[in-house]
Amino acid sequence: MMKLQVELMRIKLKFFLRRLISVIPVFEYIVRLTILYVYIYITVAKDESRPNKFSGLNILIVNHHFDQDIGAIADANKVHRIKVVEYWENGATLPPRCFAITFDDGFENNYSVAAPILKDLHVPATFYITTDFVENNSMSWIDRIECCLARVPQGSLHLPWERNEHCFQTAEEKIWILKRIREKAKLIKSIDVDWLVSDIFNQCGIDEIYSSNDQLDLKMVAHCSIRLSV
Repeated sequence: MMKLQVELMRIKLKFFLRRLISVIPVFEYIVRLTILYVYIYITVAKDESRPNKFSGLNILIVNHHFDQDIGAIADANKVHRIKVVEYWENGATLPPRCFAITFDDGFENNYSVAAPILKDLHVPATFYITTDFVENNSMSWIDRIECCLARVPQGSLHLPWERNEHCFQTAEEKIWILKRIREKAKLIKSIDVDWLVSDIFNQCGIDEIYSSNDQLDLKMVAHCSIRLSV
């Protein structure tokens, strides 16, 4: 009797797995029909050079690569270019296999480098503007730390949540420290990032900065924000 029950269970399991395997492709097909692909960009450089910058957080893309990326996305078979905000405001159902392009923080190169490419390819995009960044050309706290490390050839940092100091000299070592700081700041909510920035500048022995006109740090000014429409 026990053997019979086990055998029946095996048969039922095989039947269930076969049904599941047959349903998965259909489920994936349905998901692909209704999914919205969102491509998030932050800063687009005019060329390969990165003055005072080593893009430790992997947010940089060069204009000709951006051109190729957007062109490939736009040429994809049966992919719709949409303005997500319009669909959201109107409560409309998204079309099948659609995508959206977004930019964060309001960097000037979004306007001067990325927008013309988007316009030429007739691809709409959504630009999320951080008002303090735009009004005062401010830098984010992690960008300020990155700029600090970029200006110091070598050194060491003592991070408040760790016992040992971290020495740095190469770009790879600086990138590791940046990622470590960002991860901990997200994990430990009690960290005062403004104090942390000031402390790191102090340890590096250079004056603290709050803004930069570097091509990768410069933010949009008011007239750019008003005229930006793609």
